[in-house]
Amino acid sequence: AAAGTGDTSFDDADDIQELADALERERDVQEARAFEASHALDRAEDLHAEVVDRGARLLDLRTRLALEAAETRAARGMEEAVALIESVDARDELDTVVRTLMPAGWTLDERGDAVPDGGGDAARRWFPRVGETVVVRQLGGAEAEVVEIDGAEVTVKM
Repeated sequence: AAAGTGDTSFDDADDIQELADALERERDVQEARAFEASHALDRAEDLHAEVVDRGARLLDLRTRLALEAAETRAARGMEEAVALIESVDARDELDTVVRTLMPAGWTLDERGDAVPDGGGDAARRWFPRVGETVVVRQLGGAEAEVVEIDGAEVTVKM
């Protein structure tokens, strides 16, 4: 009778209860998702800490292995260089062998000194930079550190 008379208060109460129930269910779902996300975050943080710890423990091993590999390559290179140098009989042959052993970007000048390979006059125009170590031929080949450059004048510290 109430529905036929236009009384909608009963229907509104049912709708409100359904809405409240739906919101409760949604809250339960969201709380479960929040718990799962929190648990996943905790696992990710633990995994990150483990990776960092393992990396730190293995850093010494990786460093030692890299140094050993570099030392092995250097020793092999020295053995090859010594064998090549010992195999030459004349100065011209020695210069040729030494040129092949020079690092990239370096060559021998007419006096037999190692200079940057710039093709022609570029080696004569080379100037060291502040902080570099240079060989001072006028002092018997002593090594010195460049402390100041003023035009063509280079100041060194022994």
